Amino acid sequence: MVQVSKLTFSEEEFEALRNRRFFELKKSVTASIMNEFSFLEESIRSEAGKKENADLSLPPTSGKIFRGENYKGFPYIVLDFPRAFSSRDVFAFRSMFWWGTGFSFTLHLQGESLERHREALLKNGESLRGAGFLFCINSTPWEYHFGDDNYVSLDDFTGEELDERLRKATFIKLCRKLESEQYPEIISYGTESFVLLMQQLRNR
Repeated sequence: MVQVSKLTFSEEEFEALRNRRFFELKKSVTASIMNEFSFLEESIRSEAGKKENADLSLPPTSGKIFRGENYKGFPYIVLDFPRAFSSRDVFAFRSMFWWGTGFSFTLHLQGESLERHREALLKNGESLRGAGFLFCINSTPWEYHFGDDNYVSLDDFTGEELDERLRKATFIKLCRKLESEQYPEIISYGTESFVLLMQQLRNR
C-alpha cells in the first residue's frame, strides 16, 4: 500500500524552502564578520601590548576565530583574544556575534586569573557603572544569552551587592552588548570594552 505523505507547509515555510538566496547572503555576512573580527584582534593586540598592561599577565596566545550553527538554535561567530582556557584557569576576552541578537564583548575570569585580579576588581569595579556593562549571575559561565537569569546590568547592584558578588564568585563575567545595526562600531566598541575592562584589573 502506498503511503501518502502528511507533510504540509505554510505559505511562509514553503517560500523559505525555495529560497536559496538567504544562504548566499548568510555566507557573505559570515565572511565579512569573521574578517572584521580579525581586524578587531589586531586592535586589541595593540592595546594589550601597551606598557600599562605589562603587569596584568595577559595570555601570550594568538587569537582564535571560529563559528558554529547552533547556540540556542542560531548561528554564531566568536573571537577569543586574549585567551587561556584550562581546568585551573580561564582568562578570556570573547567577542561574539549571535545571529539575530547582535554582538557582545565579554571578559571571563576564573580560577587562577580570578584570584590574581579579584582585589583589583573589588577596588575598581564601581568605575564601570554607567558604561553599559552587564554582570553574569548564572551558575555556569558557558551561557551567552541576555536573559534575566544570565545577565543583570551592573548599574542595578548597590555597592554592597556588587562587593559581595565579586568576593564570593567562582567566576566573573562582565559583558557589553552592541546591537546588530551598530555593526560599523565593532572594532571601536570592542576595543573600548577591552580597554575599560583591563583598567579594572590594575591595582591602582
